[in-house]
Amino acid sequence: MESTTESTTESILSAIRNNPSITQRELAEIVGITTDGVYYVMKQLREQGVIRRIGGRANGTWEIIQQNPEID
Repeated sequence: MESTTESTTESILSAIRNNPSITQRELAEIVGITTDGVYYVMKQLREQGVIRRIGGRANGTWEIIQQNPEID
């Protein structure tokens, strides 16, 4: 059985694949966690080199660098 963190991370990555310009607020609504929770997961993903932000906050997009990350 996968952990909550794994399923949350996979849900976030899936939503980014579907809409690279998605906001953290939209991710929170889709995944069902707080925006702080989304921020925490995405910070870890950025630090692990799984995702990166291209462009600014208003009109940037997310890019998934690593397709099958090891989730801690």
